Amino acid sequence: MAIIQIPNLPAVVSLAGNEQVELVQAGVSRRTTVREIAALGGPTGPTGPTGPTAVGPTGSTGPTGAASTAVGPTGPTGPTGPIATGPTGPTGAASTVAGPTGPTGPTGPTGPTGATGTASTVAGPTGPTGPTGPTGATGAASTVAGPTGPTGPTGPNSAINTQTFAANGTWTKPAGYGTTSRVLIQAWGGGGSGARHATSGLPAGGGGGGYNTRWLALSAMGATETVTIGAGGAQVATATTAGNPGSTTTVGTLISAYGGAGGTIATNGGGGGGQLSAGTTTSLGGGATITVVNTTPGKPTFFTQAVIDLFQFQGGGAQTTGASADAYIHGGGGGAATTNTSGGNSVWGGGGGGGQGGTGGTSSYGGNGGAGGTTGVGTAGTVPSGGGGATNTGANSGAGAAGQVIITVFPA
Repeated sequence: MAIIQIPNLPAVVSLAGNEQVELVQAGVSRRTTVREIAALGGPTGPTGPTGPTAVGPTGSTGPTGAASTAVGPTGPTGPTGPIATGPTGPTGAASTVAGPTGPTGPTGPTGPTGATGTASTVAGPTGPTGPTGPTGATGAASTVAGPTGPTGPTGPNSAINTQTFAANGTWTKPAGYGTTSRVLIQAWGGGGSGARHATSGLPAGGGGGGYNTRWLALSAMGATETVTIGAGGAQVATATTAGNPGSTTTVGTLISAYGGAGGTIATNGGGGGGQLSAGTTTSLGGGATITVVNTTPGKPTFFTQAVIDLFQFQGGGAQTTGASADAYIHGGGGGAATTNTSGGNSVWGGGGGGGQGGTGGTSSYGGNGGAGGTTGVGTAGTVPSGGGGATNTGANSGAGAAGQVIITVFPA
């Protein structure tokens, strides 16, 4: 390369700082850059005065030589000088424009599991319900009883409800029956006791207690009804003493069944209790106060005064002699008043007690009368409503039997 004097070199247009220059350092030629020299600094001297600008005349342009076609050899590459780093400039304000999102990088390896932290007390959201799994095999039957379910409502009662009373008590309306259910009330009064005579005489047996019945709707009855059972006439131990009457059986104010009369001394047997009144010892009609004669249409032709006691509706009559008085339809059988005379029979009421030495009357649905004694005691009547037997010289007469009540409720 040809040697060109510095004044003949072309002038620098503008400096970038990386232009290389040669300098001698410790007797050795070295290179550096304009930037490194500028970085050395040093005090800036005062600005000198501006000299006059002398513009010389422009010389004439010489002819342009022909372009060279010969390429000179390339010189060796010089060593790389140190890179001078300039000072860092101030940080600019944060950009308010979001740059584009770069592509997602590959997933890195899973890191080690950290230590277990304290259990969270905040319940996480419930995940979606998973699909139903297959049905498992049927297990063995459980031996543990499950809880009892609530009691269902009570249905209508289809059974017949019967409550029987042999002593005073309270009837309670049963549950599960409609108000139109029908009720049958049956009541028996107490039987009269027989008389006791002395060394001679004809004591009479007590009359059987009467029977009464009534049908009515369940709605006509209260939630409870008081039941009073008529007591039988007490036995007699005192000589020459008439028997005691039986008392009345009642169910509230709904029905009454009257007791039989006690036997007399040597006159009438105790009249049986009737449906309208208690038995007497003075009427052939027993519990009636009138004498029935054959004047009503429909009565049999033999229904005359002579045989009236065969068809008494109001209790067995109080006969003085001859056959005892029966009560086939209702009412207690009358007691007898002659030697070896049996008590009167009854269908529904109690049988009459036997006179001295006589047997007690029978009853289809009530109690039988007690037998009369001569030297032995009189026999008590049987429940319900049987009249007691008389005695002549026995220790005591037979007591009358207590009454009874049966209340039956039928489903609607």
